[in-house]
Amino acid sequence: MLSETELGTLVPALLLSNGKVLVDQPVPLRDLITGLAEVELPGHTRQLLALLPEDTRNQATT
Repeated sequence: MLSETELGTLVPALLLSNGKVLVDQPVPLRDLITGLAEVELPGHTRQLLALLPEDTRNQATT
């Protein structure tokens, strides 16, 4: 578990999407972690589920 001070530490960040720069500046570690969890993980989950056969996909999402 990280402390509040550690979570507030600025870390260099360069985030790209399809070759486009989204972020190129230091950001608090907390924002980096929560941003990835809120934005990236759901999208990647949908991508992975789309690779499953339809009957398996239906089971995985219910």
